[in-house]
Amino acid sequence: MLYDPTDTLPYNNCYIILDKDSSFYYREGKLEEVRTMVKEEYSDHAFTFKEKADDHILFSSDYNSFKLSRDNYDGLYEYFILDKEYVENSE
Repeated sequence: MLYDPTDTLPYNNCYIILDKDSSFYYREGKLEEVRTMVKEEYSDHAFTFKEKADDHILFSSDYNSFKLSRDNYDGLYEYFILDKEYVENSE
């Protein structure tokens, strides 16, 4: 998953790469976080992180976007949109 350059993200060149059960968070083009994703029991669309269970990833119903919520939904959100060109080129 990569960022949508027309979005209003709070950082430049901010994106997340998801690979199996890991997420790699980049800000200003630099790797900031590597985390292990853990699937929520109640939903196929929600994940927490092994390293910090108060942060969540919630995928849209069609899996083409997701929201990263920090600190147990205290209002800090970042939204990401699937970069379909990136996915097609990596297959």
